[in-house]
Amino acid sequence: MKFNLQTILLALLTCFQFGFSQNGNSLFDDTLIHNIEINSIDSYTYDEFHKVLYDSHKPVFWSPDSSTKNYFMAELKIDGTTLDTIGVRYKGNSTFEFADVINKYAIKLDINEFVKGQKYDGINKINLNNNLLDPSGLRAKLSFDIMKRMNIISPRVAYAKVTVNGSYRGLYTMVEQIDKTFVKSSNFDPDNTGYLHKSFGFTVGDLSPSDNGRDLSDESLLLNIPLKTKKSTKNYQPIRNFVLAARNATDEEFANDINNTFDLDSFIKQQALNMILSDRDHYCTANVNFYMYQNPLDNKWYMIPWDYDLAFAAISGSLITEIANYPLFYKEYCYLTQRMMNIPSLKTKYREALCEIINTGMDSTWINNRITTLGNLIGAEIENDPYFWDISDYNFYLDNPYPINTPGTGLEGTVLSGIRDFVNKRYDQVVDDLAAYDFSCSLTLNVDDTSLELTNIDGIYPNPTNDFIYLKGNDIKVGDISIYSMLGQNMNISSIKRIDNNTTQIDLSTLSLGMYFIKTKTTTSKVYKN
Repeated sequence: MKFNLQTILLALLTCFQFGFSQNGNSLFDDTLIHNIEINSIDSYTYDEFHKVLYDSHKPVFWSPDSSTKNYFMAELKIDGTTLDTIGVRYKGNSTFEFADVINKYAIKLDINEFVKGQKYDGINKINLNNNLLDPSGLRAKLSFDIMKRMNIISPRVAYAKVTVNGSYRGLYTMVEQIDKTFVKSSNFDPDNTGYLHKSFGFTVGDLSPSDNGRDLSDESLLLNIPLKTKKSTKNYQPIRNFVLAARNATDEEFANDINNTFDLDSFIKQQALNMILSDRDHYCTANVNFYMYQNPLDNKWYMIPWDYDLAFAAISGSLITEIANYPLFYKEYCYLTQRMMNIPSLKTKYREALCEIINTGMDSTWINNRITTLGNLIGAEIENDPYFWDISDYNFYLDNPYPINTPGTGLEGTVLSGIRDFVNKRYDQVVDDLAAYDFSCSLTLNVDDTSLELTNIDGIYPNPTNDFIYLKGNDIKVGDISIYSMLGQNMNISSIKRIDNNTTQIDLSTLSLGMYFIKTKTTTSKVYKN
């Protein structure tokens, strides 16, 4: 086979575009609204294609076995790029069952269902969520943005305008699929694939004999937490071993990441975030909406969160710190959390996580700016969406409670708070709840100031940043500047330099997402890496 220079250059360009960066960076660019057009291969009208998709999904939408859910051939165009043959089907459980309320159905796209190995921007599957229960269209997006700031492994979210067989279906939330591509990325070890499971009611605790959660047979595990990778192995022994380890561990073993088999730190952060967001549909409420993944690099299990369209619900009067006795949680579903809260060192970590979330993950300045930015992005499309709330409702429910009154959903009476109102009250509530247990949420930096001289910072910009931050002040000395994490760790930033008589540049590109402090002799200022 001969290769000409043009072929080699094209291959190199492809590597630089896709091989050396995380898959999906273009697809999940959340600074724009993407355009998605779906057209059935068969010559259907929209109504005819809708009936095909609906009739296929209706009998099996509650089934945990994805192999029972049929895909249909379609052409896909994303942001002007056409893929001739992909798979399309409806998706969702309650969001499918009650989608006829707004006549807008959630959609799953499988890029390589019929053309093996075919991908778009390195991605195999795309979820298009209809926001049936979220008039803001922001709850899942904001929740996962917060997780990114907390270094919790979670899917990416962007927005797309969707057209099916020539019929404009409006604005959708586009969510990254948790699958083999997801785990073989910068999230985990890209050279290996571990065991990935999705929970459909996976209980860890030793429950009553009548409950499937106690049954650890392959049949029960297949029903409650089916494999999503390595399906052909039918190997449920690793997840069974984890359950037994969690049940049998002493408190000391449990606190030690359950004998180094579980990423307990991330789990604790997730449980703290679930409480702060007052999410109504997660691990402790029904044992759903999370994945379990065993990373072959360290053989640890990781819980990966999923589906946060019911976050920012009504603020409960119950103490946030009392997660183990929260009235909406089923204690038998909350086994890992119950054990966590019964171990003093882990309870302290949980309360520290609450502080980290309100000060870093969803601090008031950042999240209010984020709501404004996203609202400006999607507002016009909400106005043009024939199946969504109109723009006046959208704006109203950003600040005011939204009661879910859809009959038969099981959520009647659930109230979702206005997001802005929610976040602006949550900080004080968390601080007050922790204070009731004599736990201070203030951040104390253990910094020796004696070596630092007087400086004068006139301004800091841009803040937040994703790379460089600039300090204004003509008497700032490079040696006077230190960067600390919110827990007081000196980040030892070496890339600090004067670029003119009044400006100092600091390179924060190597830091993880979150909040940091710029510390001088007389000044401590917050900066945000996003």
